[in-house]
Amino acid sequence: MGALGDFLRRVFGSDPNDAVTHYNLGVTYVKRGMIDEAIAAYKRALEINPNYAKAHGNLGSAYYEKGMIDEAIAEWKKVPEINPNDARAHYNLGVGYYNKGMIDEAIDAFKRALEINPSYAEVHYGLGLAYHKKDMMDEEVAEYRKAVRINPNYTGAYYNLGTCYIDKGMLDEGIDAFKKALKINPNFAEAHLNLGTSYDEKKMYDEEITEYKKVIKINPNETMAYYNLGTCYVHKGMLDESIVEFMKALEINPNLAEVHNSLGASYYYKEKYNLAIEHCDMAIRLGYRVHPKLLEALKPYREE
Repeated sequence: MGALGDFLRRVFGSDPNDAVTHYNLGVTYVKRGMIDEAIAAYKRALEINPNYAKAHGNLGSAYYEKGMIDEAIAEWKKVPEINPNDARAHYNLGVGYYNKGMIDEAIDAFKRALEINPSYAEVHYGLGLAYHKKDMMDEEVAEYRKAVRINPNYTGAYYNLGTCYIDKGMLDEGIDAFKKALKINPNFAEAHLNLGTSYDEKKMYDEEITEYKKVIKINPNETMAYYNLGTCYVHKGMLDESIVEFMKALEINPNLAEVHNSLGASYYYKEKYNLAIEHCDMAIRLGYRVHPKLLEALKPYREE
């Protein structure tokens, strides 16, 4: 193998015609972000030893990194043929099927992984995601709960559990789940945002405002946080503050029809009718259905 063989001998102290040597080289390439080179190394390992299960698994993962899902699935399928009790291989297959939209196949693969290893938190999480695609919310919740029991620091599982609880109308449970996610990762902007909207459902406006401000601190370009914050200020009768937040959202994205609508309403209540008309009209141009009562109330000021 010339220079490559010399390199392999220096790095690994191994025979360059040994499958393990090429497998190890592939692992090293992956760590360096050299995915094409890793694929070539894993393929060479498999030329030498076609029954090298770990090489098939890693080759599948390398293909997956490149978005080559069909090729990844093909490699991951070969692993259980060699080692039927490889839970990770079944998990990987589940991920591949999920990303192909083959949800029933994903569920079967995840379940097989859990038959082998019931304490595999990531598989419970993946199975929860698959159940979500089939609108099987109770089953989804059950899987996320299993995931966090196995791994109490599983931020994503707590977050998804929170969204499920909110969808089921279980606000207190949803709030608790979001708080647990944020205890693990205080910079989880989406969790702060959803915690804020959960507080809104309970009319806990001060707590809601606190959460949206945290979102903005983490991600100053999150328009939904500005919009929700502005809406919260409206609920509190703080129209000047609402206008400021709505304007900030529009500075980031001027084409937010719902924000124009809310800004128009705030200007109306501030008796700034020209600005109210301007933003309501913009909302309509962007496809938003402005409330007929607001449009009727603005009619006299259009005629001035």
